[in-house]
Amino acid sequence: VGDTIIARENAKLYTSDSKYLGRVINGQLFTLTGIADDGSLSVRDINTGNEMVVPASYASKSMHLGYATTIHRAQGATVDVTHAVVDTSVDRAGLYVAMTRGRRENRAYAVCEPTVDLSAEDAHMHSAGDHDAPTAAEVLAAILRRDTHQASATATLREEMTGATDPARIEALYRHGVDLAAQAFTSSTLP
Repeated sequence: VGDTIIARENAKLYTSDSKYLGRVINGQLFTLTGIADDGSLSVRDINTGNEMVVPASYASKSMHLGYATTIHRAQGATVDVTHAVVDTSVDRAGLYVAMTRGRRENRAYAVCEPTVDLSAEDAHMHSAGDHDAPTAAEVLAAILRRDTHQASATATLREEMTGATDPARIEALYRHGVDLAAQAFTSSTLP
């Protein structure tokens, strides 16, 4: 009793004799206020303060402790304190969400474990393909470099137009053309 719990599935709730109890929405947070002998839970909605009973059949399958959540589910939420565990799979937009949910405090804990190259043969038998563990600063730098948002058509056009006049790109294309021409010439002239 007193724990924060979260509904993980939208549902209209009924008693075993078909009496309507109410409705829960995926992601809705409650405070547990009681547990009945039949396993049903008495809960209070954290946002509205409304109280309801959740049948044991729903609670056992679709309610979990609500202290932790994903970055995506946290969007739009505001809490007192945020603790975010982040690794290099998080992008900068995700880090922004994680670091702006807390009213009083926001903390990020960077996962600093070495990554294992799963494609390396027998990776579990030797360390070939393994990488050194990143530092917390390296993890955060990788997150800040990672931008996975979809670029607008205008931004994409601007980037392509800039690339069309970039001297380094023009040189690379020229060298590639020279290589192709040299390969074509040598393969057609030499036996």
